[in-house]
Amino acid sequence: SIQRQATDMVNHEQYGLQRIARLSPGAKAATEFSTLLVIQPRHIVSADKTSDSDNKVMKLVNSDEDAVDGVSTIDNYFTYPLVVQGHLSDTDVQLHLIYDSGYLDEAEMTILAGQLENVVHQLVQFSSGDQTLAEVTLAGPTDIQKALQWSSSDLGATRLDVNGVATPTFQSHVEHQGILRPNSPAVQSPDGTLTYGQLNSLSQALAGHLKRNGLVQQGDFVPLCLDRTFWIPVAMLAVHSVGAAFVLSDLDAQSSDAKRVFRDVGARSILCLRNHVPAELTLLGLNVVELSGEILHRGQGNLNAPVNANSVSHVLYPASEDGQPSKGLVMEHLPTCAAQLQLRDSLGLTSQDRVANLAATNSEIFVSEIMTTLMSGATLCMPPTSTALANQGLLQYLNQADISWAILSSVQASALQPSDLPKLRGLVI
Repeated sequence: SIQRQATDMVNHEQYGLQRIARLSPGAKAATEFSTLLVIQPRHIVSADKTSDSDNKVMKLVNSDEDAVDGVSTIDNYFTYPLVVQGHLSDTDVQLHLIYDSGYLDEAEMTILAGQLENVVHQLVQFSSGDQTLAEVTLAGPTDIQKALQWSSSDLGATRLDVNGVATPTFQSHVEHQGILRPNSPAVQSPDGTLTYGQLNSLSQALAGHLKRNGLVQQGDFVPLCLDRTFWIPVAMLAVHSVGAAFVLSDLDAQSSDAKRVFRDVGARSILCLRNHVPAELTLLGLNVVELSGEILHRGQGNLNAPVNANSVSHVLYPASEDGQPSKGLVMEHLPTCAAQLQLRDSLGLTSQDRVANLAATNSEIFVSEIMTTLMSGATLCMPPTSTALANQGLLQYLNQADISWAILSSVQASALQPSDLPKLRGLVI
């Protein structure tokens, strides 16, 4: 029975987190939480057993305040940056979010509280049993409204960019950088270095080749089956020049997954490195375009197709954590460009920076590293595929390549010390 189970648990209730952490590595990891949820009857923590007059579901309490309904705050009692208390009564439930302002500011807590309130309301409305947890959304009306405001502000800024680029495309910004600094290094990769002038010339030559031979047309979706090479930004720009969208997927995926991706986007042609064409791709009946220096002699001229701000820039098929086929993420030109400009400005990237290109080749971070860097006039640095991007291998590469900006995972960053990276001035985790 429930009563018997509760009685049997009494002997273990005060075992303590320190003892639990010593049981096993998994148990230790489970105790390293920073948020505490406490549910208890309101009369235990408050003399007032009636509902508040304003009937708010949420109440924010800064740790600098002295008390919350008779309960000591973090300074005097709790050791966690965030404590969520659920106070139950016969008529309602109130959630009190007690937070340490040394870790979280009021703006962040207001957003978190709003999202939690939105989820709670949905769960209450789902009490009929007709819905599933998968239908619960984190973002509420306030979040959506803010996103619309930010998007509207950013899109307006994109049309009147400070660099004088009026059209909201990645390609137009890179072309502008080619005019400003044609001889500055744009991409440094294991297979060579391209200046901004060379990057634009090679991408236009590839675009001409694709267009003249009917390999890619405006509105097409073109998979890029490329490893870390300077051909990736060249191909991105060339595909955009024709008025098409590029597609990035997991290079290590099974051939069945590749077939599904190509079928999803209706691909007619795929771009690969010469002598690096996967055998299974030749059996799919697609046009396989092998990239090499000979392309410089095959196409020329400015073939920029008119680009609608709402047309598709690229599609991503990120690797799924559960091994199931992932869904494609469709990204349009205008919001993509606006996001990269905002990232460029917030990071303070300049043409003097050297940015590491370390993310997985089928992730939005990978695209962001390329676009933001080249739209800033900075140098994109691609490590050799064989480089072990962890611990000493990563440290050695960052120093040898004179990297000044990098986006790293928390695991990668935890193995580095600031003193070991004297040239790194910016890090995004």
